[in-house]
Amino acid sequence: MRIRGWVALLAVAGSANVSCVLAQGSTIYKCTDSDGRTSFSDKPCAMSRPGAAGSAGTGGRQEVMRQPKPSADHPSADSIAAMCAKSEGSKPSDEVINSLPGAQREAVVAVLRGLVAGAGVARDRAQHANVQRVTLRVDASRTAIICMPQQRAQPSGGRIDTYTAFRVEPNGRMVTLQPSAQPLVYNDANEPATMASRCSSMVTSCVRSQPKTPASIDPCFEKTPVCPGGRLDPAANCCPQACKDAYRRERAAGTDPESAFIKVIFGDEAGAVSCIAGMPRKG
Repeated sequence: MRIRGWVALLAVAGSANVSCVLAQGSTIYKCTDSDGRTSFSDKPCAMSRPGAAGSAGTGGRQEVMRQPKPSADHPSADSIAAMCAKSEGSKPSDEVINSLPGAQREAVVAVLRGLVAGAGVARDRAQHANVQRVTLRVDASRTAIICMPQQRAQPSGGRIDTYTAFRVEPNGRMVTLQPSAQPLVYNDANEPATMASRCSSMVTSCVRSQPKTPASIDPCFEKTPVCPGGRLDPAANCCPQACKDAYRRERAAGTDPESAFIKVIFGDEAGAVSCIAGMPRKG
C-alpha cells in the first residue's frame, strides 16, 4: 500500500488526529486503542483513569519511547542522509510490509500511520510533500529503515533538506534518528520505561479479565512471567522478580493492591523508588 493509500486508510479509520511528533528531546508515546490501532504521539495516551498504569482509554495501552543516557556520538545529518539515500525510490508497499515479522510489521505500520496523521494535523503543503517522499527498505540484516525528508532552518538563515530515520529490527525494537539529537529507543525490554510499561500492561490486562474486585491485582501480579537474568530479548514480556517481591512486601504491610502496584512499578512522590532499575525518581 503506497503513501496515498495510507492517507485513505487513516481517513476511514478515524485516526488522523494522532500525530508523530519528532521534536528533538521529546518523549514519544506509543498508543494502542481498543481496536488495536497503534500510533505515536508526543503526549501521553488518553488514560482510563488517573494513575492507571499501562492503559490508554478503554482497553488501550501506552508504551514509552525514552531517550537513552546522553552520548556525544549523535548521528550527523550527513550520516543519516547517506543511509536514506540508499532507500531512494523504495516506497512503502503492501508486499514489503506484509513480508515483515509480526512485531516488526506492527512498529513499521505505526510509524507510517503517525507520519501520515501528523501531516494531516499540520495542514502544511511542504509536510504533505514530505510524506509523499517517505521511503521504506529492508537491509541485509533484515532491519526495516523508514526515511522521511525534513526541511530544517539554519542559524545563518535559509533551510536545508535533512531526514528523520526509523530503524526497526525484526524483533520490533526501534531507534529514531535525527541529526545532532540523541537516538530515541522504543520497544526494548532492556529500557526501564519499556519494562515498566510491559510489566504493568500484563497485570492490568489480566485484571480487566477478572471480576472487578481490588484484590484481583494480587493473583494477576503473581502469575506474570518473571524476567530471566542478564540482557533480555528486546521483545520480552515479563516482570522483574524484584517487582513481585516488592509488591508482596507492600501488601504484607497493609498497602491496598492498587496503591502497592503503582508504587512498586513507578515509585511515588514520597520518594519510593521503582522496582525497575534505571526508572527516574518521582518528586
